[in-house]
Amino acid sequence: MAAVGRTSLEVLTTVVAERWNTPGEERQIARAFLTFVAVDATGTPRAVPRLVLKTETDNALNKEAVSHRQGRVRTPRG
Repeated sequence: MAAVGRTSLEVLTTVVAERWNTPGEERQIARAFLTFVAVDATGTPRAVPRLVLKTETDNALNKEAVSHRQGRVRTPRG
């Protein structure tokens, strides 16, 4: 998990691929932050627990996710 909001989670997802004829050689082909919203049985958004950042890597990923979220939230939808 990269970041949490009041009711949402930002999760970094990385997709890797390997050629069929050279097993073991992986390369990244996609990377994206996926946003999930916690909802209850009636579909109402629910609060999520706070994220505990334990390492410098956690902090760096969180900073990137928060920046990504801010850019997404500011972008007008058409």
